[in-house]
Amino acid sequence: MELSLFLARAWGLFSVITSAGLLLNKGSFISMMEHLQTDSVGMLLAGVIALGIGTAQVAGFNCWTADYRGLITLFGWVSLLKGAVIIFVPGYMARFALAFTKETWYTASLVVFFIMGAYLCYAGFARRGATEDLPVHR
Repeated sequence: MELSLFLARAWGLFSVITSAGLLLNKGSFISMMEHLQTDSVGMLLAGVIALGIGTAQVAGFNCWTADYRGLITLFGWVSLLKGAVIIFVPGYMARFALAFTKETWYTASLVVFFIMGAYLCYAGFARRGATEDLPVHR
C-alpha cells in the first residue's frame, strides 16, 4: 500500500471520529480541557505524543501538493509544531485551549476538522483502486 493512502486513511479516520465525538460530547470535553490546563504532567505527555507523531509523519512523508497528500503533510507539521509549543511554552497551550473552548471557535473548528477528515477518508478508501492493495486475511 502506498504510504500516502495509509496516512490518508489513518488521519481521516482519526479526524472524523475525534471531531464527531467532541461535537457530540461538548460539555464533557470542555470540562476535561479546563482540568488539563492545571495538569502539567498531562500537558507534557500530550506534547510528547504530538511531537512524536508529528516528527514521524514529517520524517516519513513530506509532500506539499494541492491534493490530499498536502493535507496529510499539513496535519503532520501541525502535530509537530503543537508538540513543540506544548513542550517549550506550556502556558501558551493552556491559553489556546481556553480560547478554543469558546462556542464559535469550538464548533467551527471541529466542523472544518470533520470535513478534512471526510476528504482524507474519501481519498484513502474510495479512490479507484485504493482497496485493491488491502491485505487479504485468510
